[in-house]
Amino acid sequence: MSNWGFVLFSSSWGEVDWILPVLYKIKEKDPTIKLAAFFREGGFVTHKARNIGVARPLEAVVDTFVKELSEDFDPSLVRFVLKDYSEDSQFKNNICSRCKDAKIVVYPHGTAIGVDQEINSPNMEVWRTHFPSHDLMLLGTEHDVRWWSRRTANHNLKAVGFPRYDDWWVKKLTTDSELLHSTEYEVAQRYNTVMYVTRAPHKEYLPGDVHDYLIRSTAEAVLADRKNFLIVKPHPRQDLSRIKRLLSGHTRWMFSNFQALQVASLCSLTVSMFSSCILDSLATGTPVIEFFQYPHTNEEFVILKDGTLGSTYTYLGLTTPVSSKESLTEALHSNRKEMYQREITNFSKLMVENASELAASLVLGG
Repeated sequence: MSNWGFVLFSSSWGEVDWILPVLYKIKEKDPTIKLAAFFREGGFVTHKARNIGVARPLEAVVDTFVKELSEDFDPSLVRFVLKDYSEDSQFKNNICSRCKDAKIVVYPHGTAIGVDQEINSPNMEVWRTHFPSHDLMLLGTEHDVRWWSRRTANHNLKAVGFPRYDDWWVKKLTTDSELLHSTEYEVAQRYNTVMYVTRAPHKEYLPGDVHDYLIRSTAEAVLADRKNFLIVKPHPRQDLSRIKRLLSGHTRWMFSNFQALQVASLCSLTVSMFSSCILDSLATGTPVIEFFQYPHTNEEFVILKDGTLGSTYTYLGLTTPVSSKESLTEALHSNRKEMYQREITNFSKLMVENASELAASLVLGG
């Protein structure tokens, strides 16, 4: 009888977040299932310590970690293969091609939301050509279903919500013993803590000088109040030395290796570059200011009502957007209750109850 489930991780701990609570529900629904996690060489080992908040619960639910499928393994024992929706690689194709009878399930890389504005991008055909093959694609929202249905020839797309925002999972993470005995927790008892979510410079949408301006301005604006403390949550693969240099003139800040959702639960506010961590914050009841300077043209972003580019999160009313140190300072002193009520009302429209249960049922179903 097929009783193995394979999970393929290619290059980033960001691939683990979305599927992790689903793995717990799969084991709960069918205790005979054995889970094998495949890690390609590279950033996983290098950045494990920086992503311990994800690594530990993954290690608790997976039965074995492997780098490649041995030649003597019987692929008929594999019931399903899970992989994120990044482009297929030889690493993924080799495993999927051997497991011919397994259900191939694709899931999101993080909790980003795709909003389709029906713009016929020249990259559309590239998406359709290179998108990973699958029997089932799990997605967060109906926005994502519309977005992906124009970018893949496979149409078995199911909106299941955000498994990592299920009440049971949020509670599991935010009551974690290591979190409650951490330096972050201790700091949160002494200061008004603000989570700051960063990302690395990027040649297409985040020039180095803009990146540096955003980080310096955030520190200066937030730490101008001596009661505040900044907990920095960098992108999983971001070079930390640049941030350290930019914040070297300040003392009330620290990096955190816990999940963004865990850090947000200790904070009264999140300031974020564009990031799916915005949703993590709202899931814990923490309001969000999105501080970013968008380029004039880029397919990564959406067109807002005023004709400028912005994030999906701003488009859906999930954050309070600012683009300068002055506007950030003003937002920091605005009514937090009103900010949160507006953001959480829009966030609740996207939620699906028991998302992890629904996703697990679809994976295990016929």
